[in-house]
Amino acid sequence: MRSIRLLMLSIALLFTFVLPLEIQSATTFEYLSPRPEAQHASAGTTIALRGADPIQERSVKAKLFNIVGSESGVHKGNVFVADDGRTIIFDPDKPFEPGETISVTVDRGIKTTLGSTLQTVSFDFIVSSQPFPYIDEPSIEDEDFVPENHNVMLQNTLPAPNTIRKEAADYVTVPDTFPAINITTSAEGTDDGYIFLNNRPWGGDIENSFLIIVDNTGEPIYYKGLPDGIRAPDFKKQPNGLLTYYEHGVKAYRVMNSSYEIIDTIEAGNGYTADSHGIQILPNGHALLMIYHHRPADLSDIGGRADAKVIDLIIQELDESRNVVFEWNSADHIAITDTFVNLTAPTVDYIHGNAIELDFDGNILISSRNLSEITKIDRQTGDIIWRLGGKQNEFTFENDEQFRYQHDIRRLSNGNITLYDNRAYEKPEYSRAVEYEIDEENKTITKVWEYRNTPDIYAVAMGNHQRLPNGNSLIGWGSVTTTATEVTPDGTKVFELAFDPPYANYRSFRFPWQGFPNTEPTLMS
Repeated sequence: MRSIRLLMLSIALLFTFVLPLEIQSATTFEYLSPRPEAQHASAGTTIALRGADPIQERSVKAKLFNIVGSESGVHKGNVFVADDGRTIIFDPDKPFEPGETISVTVDRGIKTTLGSTLQTVSFDFIVSSQPFPYIDEPSIEDEDFVPENHNVMLQNTLPAPNTIRKEAADYVTVPDTFPAINITTSAEGTDDGYIFLNNRPWGGDIENSFLIIVDNTGEPIYYKGLPDGIRAPDFKKQPNGLLTYYEHGVKAYRVMNSSYEIIDTIEAGNGYTADSHGIQILPNGHALLMIYHHRPADLSDIGGRADAKVIDLIIQELDESRNVVFEWNSADHIAITDTFVNLTAPTVDYIHGNAIELDFDGNILISSRNLSEITKIDRQTGDIIWRLGGKQNEFTFENDEQFRYQHDIRRLSNGNITLYDNRAYEKPEYSRAVEYEIDEENKTITKVWEYRNTPDIYAVAMGNHQRLPNGNSLIGWGSVTTTATEVTPDGTKVFELAFDPPYANYRSFRFPWQGFPNTEPTLMS
């Protein structure tokens, strides 16, 4: 009898301690994509799920995934773990139908490497009603903001009479269409490296555009002529030592090695088209990029057109195999009425993202011109952490007013942030580079440095602010012909370069660089 009682006690203890531990070991997914209840998911989307811990790949089985479209029915697909070891991706064997509701259920059974089991998850999302495949056009680097008088963009930018001028006529082999480069302030006390540029006309047809690397005297180190009609903004060196630029002809980013050979092309995933405002290659080889997705919308309830088109901003992180391991759609997070643009226009580009940055804590910062806002996004969940500037500003500005229609948010190693403040449509008319100390806990932001040219330079669009390793700042003025100015921390101008009108430059950079061309040099003076 005593042995029976002991057996019963053992069974009771088993249910008391073992079963609750099993329940306790079950964990939930932190990230689901498309976002549950999303209204405008891509018909070509993959489905991604991520927990906090690495996944046991052998536990990820297709039979656990039940994907059903209200019109397209059951979807089979390929299921795998992305190269981050944490993101599970379901790649459907066919696109979803525009406008249908997709029901997703992932049954319990997927385990982490720590031994916990991910709980069953179910959610729905709605596919965009736009016909698929999409034919989104990338933005045109803010050309939709050109005022009627283009000369506004070119004021205060004419070179001084004693400038160092490098023209195509100075060289035997440079094309006649190569732009004249004027060194309006000779280099003295600059940081190391060459200047990376991309000239392009401001307004009118796109022709005679080049990728350009020059030294401090304006001597070309490298150039690449582009076909007429092709723009190639954001030409720069990535942290991995490779060069990238956007090519509108292929609607994707080209990657070049030190021999100037194209070794890769990076396109957006999930059926979208990459936008041209910038790409960041991360230390793990992943890529962050932006997408401008056009969709039909009835905006009559907010005073707009019933047949309007809305441009959503989509952020993607691609792994090295080009799987979408993170996607964020502004339509799921930001109200159209937060914009400063005209809501009665036929096309409402209410966000207009123009810069993306990996924050020091692993999250994402984006700059949105038409919100006049910097937004911090949780890279694990997709939730907005905070909003700085604009109509939904959460911060108190100390020693400064809010920026307007800004570009190029960057995080510095000291925790501060920099940006290029176009101050478009503000009075008085001037643009500036600025650095802020930011207190994310107490939601205060304090201006600690700015550079405003004398005389003022006003660029209604484009531009960037690069903090250099020696503490100098390189300012790309954007839609003016004063292309790049380098200043010391005390504001002393130590270098300046300008194109002749009518050329502008989307962004200007200085990078240490050594190229190893596979061809014999052809540049001769």
